Amino acid sequence: MPVIHVEAEVSREQLLEAVRAMPRPELDAFLKEILSLRSERKGGQRALEETALLERIHAGPSQEQWARFHELSERRRREVITEPERSELFRLVDVVEEYQASRAEALVALARLRGVPMRTLMASLGIESPGYV
Repeated sequence: MPVIHVEAEVSREQLLEAVRAMPRPELDAFLKEILSLRSERKGGQRALEETALLERIHAGPSQEQWARFHELSERRRREVITEPERSELFRLVDVVEEYQASRAEALVALARLRGVPMRTLMASLGIESPGYV
């Protein structure tokens, strides 16, 4: 695990900057630990449910899968995609759609659990609403 050097007294902004510098896999692991810590502090079944839902919301395809998805999508748009690439793109589309469906379900469940509107929840999590909603 990489070590991040910080001063003894760290402001929230400094800590956030250090977190921004983390590679995606390390950031995901760190987020999981933070969510676990949060649920420990809150205590109770509701906190555990929130943690599980937040993990689903923040999980997803790897950076490599996203990069390949965008690369193949662009090749398809330019009409230069090969049949093997098209098959790979369709498999990646399935992965992305499954993630997005799972994420949407988790967002709805978390909004209900917290008793807040979806837009409020998404704003609190820093998730932008798609333009078509």
